[in-house]
Amino acid sequence: LGIDVIAEDTTNKGRIDLTLKFPRNEKVYIFEFKVIEDIKDTKKPLDQIKGRGYAQKYTAVKEKYIIGIEFSKKERNIITFEWEHIQLI
Repeated sequence: LGIDVIAEDTTNKGRIDLTLKFPRNEKVYIFEFKVIEDIKDTKKPLDQIKGRGYAQKYTAVKEKYIIGIEFSKKERNIITFEWEHIQLI
């Protein structure tokens, strides 16, 4: 498909868990994964992406999406899934 799949994508403020970059800088999907012990221990993966400015690495990309997924360590399943289409200034 021509999609670049980058695990542990390095930035100057940390590592993006997973990046999917489409050809010709059309789109980029930035993923942050968290494993939590209890549903009350949510870690807000989207806040980490925004707080560390992970999307700034891809300023030339037209469309940017950030995706946060939390997994339950106990149930071994997805607990929360959230995403946003973001615009950088």
